[in-house]
Amino acid sequence: FESFPSFYKAFHTLFSSGPGIGRFLFSVFPVFFGFVLLGVCLFWQSPIFATPTKAGASLFSLMNGDMLHDTFEDVYLVAGWGGHLYLYAYLMLFIFVILNVNI
Repeated sequence: FESFPSFYKAFHTLFSSGPGIGRFLFSVFPVFFGFVLLGVCLFWQSPIFATPTKAGASLFSLMNGDMLHDTFEDVYLVAGWGGHLYLYAYLMLFIFVILNVNI
């Protein structure tokens, strides 16, 4: 791609940033997976947290601001204020700390 400067810049950037992105994902994944397993253990009665796959998808959606009200309602019906505390701790950690590491 060296003969096409715009492509070369894009691919050079991707290849040079790959190890840093890999280290970031490798360090964040255990924390995310821990929240997934904790959510499945605590809120297994909820259809949102019935399986690790559903819990992971729901937590990823929450991190991006989707389905907040539905999840908070559903978790409150299962665990009360403890469910809200779990979701607030997850959201504060991932939105305020982990997502802002890249900035």
